[in-house]
Amino acid sequence: MNKLTKCVLKNQIIVSIVLAVSIILFYFLAIFNVEENAHSTFGQWYWLIMGLIFGAFICYGIWSVIRAKNNKHCLAVNIADKMIKYGFLLKQLVKRDFKRKYKRSVLGVLWSFLNPLLMMGTQYLVFSTLLGNQNIPYFPVYLLVGIVTFNFFSECTTTSMESITGNASLIKKVYVPKYIYTLSKALSATINFGFALIPLFIFMLAMQLWPTPGFLLFFFNIGLLFVFCLGLSMFLATIMVFFRDMHFIWGVIRLAWMYATPIFYSVERIQNETFKMVMKFNPLFHFLKVSRMLIIDRVSPNLYSYLWCLISAAGMFAIGCITFKTQQEKFSLYV
Repeated sequence: MNKLTKCVLKNQIIVSIVLAVSIILFYFLAIFNVEENAHSTFGQWYWLIMGLIFGAFICYGIWSVIRAKNNKHCLAVNIADKMIKYGFLLKQLVKRDFKRKYKRSVLGVLWSFLNPLLMMGTQYLVFSTLLGNQNIPYFPVYLLVGIVTFNFFSECTTTSMESITGNASLIKKVYVPKYIYTLSKALSATINFGFALIPLFIFMLAMQLWPTPGFLLFFFNIGLLFVFCLGLSMFLATIMVFFRDMHFIWGVIRLAWMYATPIFYSVERIQNETFKMVMKFNPLFHFLKVSRMLIIDRVSPNLYSYLWCLISAAGMFAIGCITFKTQQEKFSLYV
């Protein structure tokens, strides 16, 4: 068994185990956590639907291992091949981005803790004391969830947007899949996001918001948020190559997006029905809603909330990948 076949087999086994565990956890933590889910049509047919999906994936896994053994290509084989060839490079790029961010910084990684705390302190003073948001339960945690989530979205998209133009010298000299540069930026932002979650967990425990078994679905939600941000990052990185003013335009869009996302205010307090309708099409609203229900309300949202997040992540990732792939051959001419 060659190295490629071993890598494909290893990947398929890992993904199969994760998929099986996720299916079981999702049933007991989401379906039974909310009564309406258990009695819905989807809840009644859950095991059959998920069984068919899992069976289809197992069949695909066996087929991909056979193709790898015969030196034929498919998606799983291509992913394994890229992992073998460029895994080390990806690690080095992530390390470089992480070190560069905190280079010559006295506090270093500690800023990942302090930044959301300082922002929370400022916004808590303004929106709780001056504008009266005391009626929102557990407002410090409510606010901190919004801050760390939007900070991750902002950092991931802003840094990844320049992933191609910022690596022009490497792109012109050495051939590697160009998405590696964007992926490394997104992974670096995810590491910083992981550090920012620590003060959030501390505040949760301080306010006696003890995690329930359903809290495990919080990491599922974060995974979907990462996929959404990666897709958007690939889309922005592509536009940035041909239209450098996108850097300034995105700053304005990001600011508008922040105010259109309920980070420091409650949706229930909005009187404008049109704005409420628009907000329903804001992906970050749904990601925040799921996170807050899991952390603050300590219940699992209904399946439609997860479906909104899944559709947003898959849709944005598809748009980003298609845009990036169709234009990547022109990158070296414009960077």
